[in-house]
Formats: sequence, structure tokens, C-alpha cells
Amino acid sequence: MKRFPRLGLWWGGVLVLAASLALALPLVCDKCGFESPADAAVCAHCGAELPRSGAAPATPEPTSPLPAAAATSEKLDFLDPSVVQAEIAEAQRHLGRQPELARLFLINAQALEMLTDPAAGGRRAARIKALLDECERSSMQVRIKCPVCDGTGRRKFAGATLSGQEVVRDTPGSPCTECGGSGYVARRARVEDLRFRKGRALDDYRTAQQARKYVPVGGAWVPQDLELKLTVRQQAQLRRVTAAPCPACAGIGRLDCAACRGTGRVKCPNRGCVEGKITVSASDNRIIRLKDKAEQTCPVCNGSGFVSCDKCGGRGSVLCAKCGGSGQRVLCAKCGGQGFLPCRGCLGSGRSKDGGVCAVCGGQGVELCSTCRGDGRKP
Repeated sequence: MKRFPRLGLWWGGVLVLAASLALALPLVCDKCGFESPADAAVCAHCGAELPRSGAAPATPEPTSPLPAAAATSEKLDFLDPSVVQAEIAEAQRHLGRQPELARLFLINAQALEMLTDPAAGGRRAARIKALLDECERSSMQVRIKCPVCDGTGRRKFAGATLSGQEVVRDTPGSPCTECGGSGYVARRARVEDLRFRKGRALDDYRTAQQARKYVPVGGAWVPQDLELKLTVRQQAQLRRVTAAPCPACAGIGRLDCAACRGTGRVKCPNRGCVEGKITVSASDNRIIRLKDKAEQTCPVCNGSGFVSCDKCGGRGSVLCAKCGGSGQRVLCAKCGGQGFLPCRGCLGSGRSKDGGVCAVCGGQGVELCSTCRGDGRKP
């Protein structure tokens, strides 16, 4: 019984010591974290009111939730024309050396131009069309080895040995009449050559667009910050313009002629014709002497050494049977070539049954065609 008063005195001392320590502790500012003396009323650093010991911690004010429009990305109304101008600039940079690569940038610019404000005007569409025509002219011509002199650049002549055997030799110092001595001539490119160049250009194009931080939307490429802002109709517009071409002719609409191998000309059928010349002799002897020889223009080829190919009419190519010469795939039968259909969830209304926004189309009322994936062409 005598120990209880001493125990009470001991606990009393502990409480007094704890209170003195609490009063001696510095106060920490809730705003800036600066420590102030225990008896200070305001923070010496920022001037904010300091919390008192024993006071309940301040409860943060509830923040209002973000509106639904701010939580989702806003859709694009019209595309900034500077995006189209950037594609045109890229095309012009490659036009001289790689016309096929420049053509791909121009087609992408043509697709992006569809998303700009039509009321803004401008001559971008006409500029794109002019550059596309220039690409077409540049890509259709190719330098090949001269078929007359076989790339030597020298004129050939027919001679005879003492035994009467005819031989064909080059004439030193006499340039070829077909190529002018260069050994090469400009011809319309064969379809197979064009297909190869298109494939190489497509690989380079994808690499270049990825390096620019662009992302694909079908066959089109857009800046990555615009991908989620495109509506379904805008995506279909981009996909339709950049749809993959006919797989048989790679969009050219024609195929190489098998008879002339794409040149449009075949060798003169006259067996004695050499580079458009035939050798005639005034002697009936077996050994034809040089003084008895004479050259005349071949009456079959009129001196050219070649005649027009009968199968292709001299064009070097025939119409593609798969696309009928259009270079495009057949229109999608499901969507009629539009690339989109009414939403299957709301049937085009954009609203769900309870009156809210349709969860399938996001209120747009349409969705991409599942058959053609938006490009409007049959797979």
C-alpha cells in the first residue's frame, strides 16, 4: 500500500517531461516544410500559419472530378495544313534521285489534304498533282544497254572471210546510229523493273516515316499525336486514298509483253539484216570479194534493225487482266467502297438503349468495315 503514492509521483514526472519535450519540438510548416520554433505562430519562411500541437490535421478539400470531355481525347475537326506541307517538302527532297519514294510521300500528302479545312483554300492540291505527274514521267523512263550495238557504242558492219563466211564486227571510230556512241538508250521502263523499284521505295518510305515518329493508319502515315484524334470517317478517308494497289500489276495497270519482253520491239526478221543494213553481192562465186560487196538499207525494218512487236502493238506491255488497267483492287461489296458502315451497336444513332453514348462507336454512329478494314477495296 505504501508503494502506490510513489508510483503516482513517478507517472506524474513522466507526463511533465513529455509535455516539456512536446513544447520544445519545432513546428513544421505544412506549406513549405520549413521548421520554426515551438512558440512561433507563423512560418518564418513563407508566412503561412503554423499548425498548433494537438490540433487535428487539416483535411484536404475534395476536388471535383474531371468532366468526361477532358478525360477523353478530343476528335480532330480539321488538319493543320503545315502537316501536308511537310509531306510535300519530303517528296521534293527525294524527287530527283528516287521518284518512286517521292511519289509515296505525295500520295500521303494527298490523303492528308482531304482532312484540311476546305474553306481555307490554297493551291496545295494542284501542287501535289503537278509533282505526281513529274514523278510519273521520271519513273517511266529508264536507261538501258543499247540493243543495236550491245552497249559498245560502236557501229557494226558485216564482212566476209576469204572462205565466204560472213562475220559482224565493230567499226572503230564509227559511233552507233541508235545510241550515238554512249552505249545506252532511254526506253520506257519494263513493268517488272517498275515493280522492283516500287518495292524498294516502299521499304525506304516506311523507314523514313518511322524515323519521323509517324504512325500508320492503313496505308497513310500521320503524326503520332493525331492517331487517337481521328474519327472513323477521317480514318476511312486516309485508308481509301492510300489503299494497296492491284497485286498483279502493282498499280501500273499493265504487264510486260512476253513476246518483246517489255521493249515493244523485236529483231528484224530479215536474216541478212545487220543493224538495218543488208549485204548484197554482184558475184555468183563462192568466195565473195570485198570489191563486189555493197550495203543497202533493209527493206523490212527500214534501216532500224527492229520492227514493232505484233503482240503488244509496240507498247511493250499488255493490259492487266486482273484490274482491267485501273491499277486498283475491286471495290468492297460490303461497304460499297466507303470503308465504313453504320454502327452495329446503335444502328447509326450514336446512342445506346438507355440514352447514353454508344460504347461501340463512341457516339460517331459508324465503324470501319470489317471486310476491307476501311480502304474500300476487296481484300
